[in-house]
Amino acid sequence: MIEAASPAAGDSAPTQDDDDRSLMPLLLGGLGLSVLGAGAAAGGGGGVLGALGGGGGTMRPSPDGSPVGAAGDPWTSPSGSGGAGSGHRPAEAVLGLQVFAAGSAPDGTPLTRDGTVRVQGLEAGARWSYSFDGGATWHPGESDRIPGTEAAKAGGDGRKTVLVYQTDVAGNDGPRAELVFDLDQTRPAAPAPRLKHDTGTSATDLWTSDPTVEIRGLEAGATLRVSLQGAPAFDLQGTEIPASRFAGLEGVCTVVVSQVDGAGNVSPSRTLEFWLDTTPPLAPQLVLASAPETGAVLPG
Repeated sequence: MIEAASPAAGDSAPTQDDDDRSLMPLLLGGLGLSVLGAGAAAGGGGGVLGALGGGGGTMRPSPDGSPVGAAGDPWTSPSGSGGAGSGHRPAEAVLGLQVFAAGSAPDGTPLTRDGTVRVQGLEAGARWSYSFDGGATWHPGESDRIPGTEAAKAGGDGRKTVLVYQTDVAGNDGPRAELVFDLDQTRPAAPAPRLKHDTGTSATDLWTSDPTVEIRGLEAGATLRVSLQGAPAFDLQGTEIPASRFAGLEGVCTVVVSQVDGAGNVSPSRTLEFWLDTTPPLAPQLVLASAPETGAVLPG
């Protein structure tokens, strides 16, 4: 069994009445291998300082035994309390935005309709809290994510700033991590399809030889979703369905369109039906008017 080394001259072992603050400078100042072993199991290597402080040897005791940073300033937790306890400050939680269909705002901010935030970088056994109002109100986190419904509760659509910090098993608070994203859960309006060239006898009779369909009412950055003749939908960029998409079709054509905005919201659909006729008529037959009795037919 490894035992603690004897205290150096002038040091005295703490009694059971001493609190943790008197114990801290003693542990850092004179005890031997048994203290190092216990500290290493709790916090990592790097000598006694590293064992108690999580490695790196950057922390040191203050005169009253509470941990301070390398610059001599006491640690301040997100809630305003000092980093007491084991003296080990948990790592900053690394946030990642989990989205199922997303793009980005013009300024590069993540854009999502889901709003679920996944929290990564949590220490084993740590508890964590999150806030959507700048830290005025904190909510306990569960598992490793914040449900998208929580973002929606914080004022509906718009820019969201979520703050997260974790508290380790010894009660030390880590620094705040921050994530900014845009939440958009509003479906766009249905787009309006129409024939680009209605070539029939009337400009509105929906008879045409040119099946090009133009789309109005698309949001900026939206994707056009199209289904022809009841077939599975496909996506297009731009504001037209080209005539080439109707190759081989004649007669009644059914076009169903919707749009998907930058956040992944899908609009209601709208349907356009028209008659497509790309077959030229036959050549007419000519009969000489001067010989009606013979019924002679001249080739056209």
